[in-house]
Amino acid sequence: MRGLLGIAVLLLLAWAISEDRFRVPWRLVAAGVALQFALALLLLKFHPAAAAFLLLNDAVEALQKATNAGTGFVFGYLGGGPPPFAETEPVSTYLFAFAAGRLSIETAERNGRIFRMFHRETDREKVARNRDAIFDLHAAALEWLERYTFPAEREFGDIAHAREVADFFLDELLRNGTTTALIMGSVHAASVNALFQAAAARRLRLVAGKVMMDRNCPEYLRDTPASSYADAKALIARWHGKDRLGYAITPRFAPTSSPEQLEVAGTLAREHS
Repeated sequence: MRGLLGIAVLLLLAWAISEDRFRVPWRLVAAGVALQFALALLLLKFHPAAAAFLLLNDAVEALQKATNAGTGFVFGYLGGGPPPFAETEPVSTYLFAFAAGRLSIETAERNGRIFRMFHRETDREKVARNRDAIFDLHAAALEWLERYTFPAEREFGDIAHAREVADFFLDELLRNGTTTALIMGSVHAASVNALFQAAAARRLRLVAGKVMMDRNCPEYLRDTPASSYADAKALIARWHGKDRLGYAITPRFAPTSSPEQLEVAGTLAREHS
């Protein structure tokens, strides 16, 4: 009886929130409910049918295991295989959540910088247990960005270097069976142009864009709203929709693009949508 009551409540709820209660196809609803009852009787009372479904379940599980083994073999650690390094104690992954409620702010200092974490977690003990790991993780990520990522990106101002890396990177994609990719380029328009040229020569399906970044970054990588608009406009005109290529309008992060630059990005999107 409890199950029948649950079905009735669900049907009543669906009817109550329907946009047009007088056009509900009751015959179709009745047929669906009857089919559910028939399937339940078949599985509960007719043992060969239940056995057949169990065999089908075993076959699907075997296929899933084979798929996992194959992806682990082809892609290694990224595909579920064993990691090529010793695992240490994992840091907290309690980083992002989507919920309604009042935002609380946690503040901490790392390497002379003030970090703020906005959250809606109501369990104060959980926040206290994880806050230091979260701040340490983000401070380390920022340090990596400034020590390694930005200097490496600076080298793409040399067009010879940009072409060499594009050739190597795309050849590695093809060697590993990847024929479609979405790539974030550097801030240098010439390097993104070289990437598109290399992709066109290899007939790759590639979407890429010049990074837009006009604040909170080294001066040697900083562009302006006007220059990022002009560079993107020229690259779109040359490459977007050509063969198997597409252009992605690419602000790097919200903190590294001013409101004016984000507005420029929106203008580009409206002009080329």
